[in-house]
Amino acid sequence: MTMVKEWIHTGSSWVPLLGDSDGHVQVDALSCANPPNLDAKISDVLADLNLYVARNKSLLVYSNAVDNGIAIVHTVTAGKKYYLFAVHLYVYHFAAGAHGGFAAVRDGADTFLYTLIQRGCADADDGSGGEIPFPIPNPIPAGYDIYIYANAESSARATIYGWEE
Repeated sequence: MTMVKEWIHTGSSWVPLLGDSDGHVQVDALSCANPPNLDAKISDVLADLNLYVARNKSLLVYSNAVDNGIAIVHTVTAGKKYYLFAVHLYVYHFAAGAHGGFAAVRDGADTFLYTLIQRGCADADDGSGGEIPFPIPNPIPAGYDIYIYANAESSARATIYGWEE
């Protein structure tokens, strides 16, 4: 089965980037002066996740994208906690200048609590991506949002991996 490993912004839309059978993703020149190594084995992170899921957990993967604003990736179900195992963020910049985006957590009153991952770049028509696996899952309380933000002239897409209980 081919899995979507990353998402790339083409300048007009988000398109999936598929991995090979070993879980490798090959990407050329996606970011600024110091590009992330997206040729890493994402399957290693997912293999760790499978250890948790193997303990009778149902894997919940959510994804969302936004242009110049805020979008909720997931609101934790009432009476449960979402155990965040990993988060991936890719930010695309439409114009030159200080642009960027982040994935973060806010409470039920929409008050910002903390940033999960942040990416930025100053070049036009450029992007930057990254993934953070949490060795110990991050429990997020019921009613809290995991959301993404992209500032002016930017677009962001995030995918989160975890389970609720």
